[in-house]
Amino acid sequence: GNLLLFSTHISVVIIVCVIGLVVYACSMLVVTKYILAGRQVLNEASYGSWKTTGNTHWMHLAMRGYRFIIIQVGGTWIEPALHRLCGATIGESVYMDCAFVSEPDLVAIGNHVSLNKFCTLTPHNYTPAGVDVAILQIGDRCTVGSKATLHGRDVMDADTELECMSMPLIGTHLTPGIWTGYPAKKVASKASQPEHIPLPFWYIVLCNPFSCIMLAMWLLFLSVSHVFSNGKSHDPWNQPAGVANDIPECFHGTYTFVGNSRVSFQNSVWKSRVRCLTMRASTYTAARRCEGSHGWWDWATYHWAFDANTMEGTGMVQLGFFDIPPSICTAYLKKEEDGWIWSHSWFDGNPREVARLNRLHSSHVPSDVSTSV
Repeated sequence: GNLLLFSTHISVVIIVCVIGLVVYACSMLVVTKYILAGRQVLNEASYGSWKTTGNTHWMHLAMRGYRFIIIQVGGTWIEPALHRLCGATIGESVYMDCAFVSEPDLVAIGNHVSLNKFCTLTPHNYTPAGVDVAILQIGDRCTVGSKATLHGRDVMDADTELECMSMPLIGTHLTPGIWTGYPAKKVASKASQPEHIPLPFWYIVLCNPFSCIMLAMWLLFLSVSHVFSNGKSHDPWNQPAGVANDIPECFHGTYTFVGNSRVSFQNSVWKSRVRCLTMRASTYTAARRCEGSHGWWDWATYHWAFDANTMEGTGMVQLGFFDIPPSICTAYLKKEEDGWIWSHSWFDGNPREVARLNRLHSSHVPSDVSTSV
């Protein structure tokens, strides 16, 4: 018993020391930066200035003194937070894994950027006239590979990828695509997209046991209700139109749907500020009598989020008060000519087409269907 108690005390002391050491190193990194270098300002750096000398000492301190401790928090939310405290402008959802930033005040990083292991961002350049410092800009959705280097005056446009161990010439404007080598050259006009690897079915079930049970109960209820309903379903087009005047032009009209049914967005709610479309259950189609529907369309509410061009949308599905997790079911709408492609992805698998929504012209729409939307 005493041995177990002693071991517990030793473990607690070790954990406290490790956490305390990391907190101390992170705190001193920020404090010494402002003591030794202050805030870097353009056109103030030159040979012999106190800011240049102080920043050099701070970089050596960061690399040799604290780096071996701070490296333990690389790849976590702590690293971007540290660089923000040191003066860097960093957007949302930025991944940094032991990136070295020599002058944080002169670095601007956009949203959804990935800075991989041991990449270097150095806004300073050594010239015969002195140390020249300049802004280093990285746009949204950019990727900087492991051990890649960027300098001041380098600009990465959005959706640009600099591959590992690559470095462009100073002042290079990296346009969208893939850049590699030294000096970095553009080898592709579109950044690479990693292949989506679906999670195993058993893993999703274990992570969402309650949701899977709820979904199974809902599917059982829909099957039973479909059998005893005799295919009766109310017609959504007999309901008063909702906020159709606020819906974008691309959603106007009536479209073909599963089987011989039709779908309309006339009763959907559009929120322009966030580009979200809500299709309440039983308000967009009367597809209950279609083969394989099992009353799904009478109970399923869709919440769509669209891109800036309203060409592609990703949706969450809600059955009654039950929100189906995206890992179990995700819906997709993709614009195609004069219609849409509606797909579902079940259990993180590849999207499967549900229906092709082709716009019906006024001559093909029954008189009881409103086409004013």
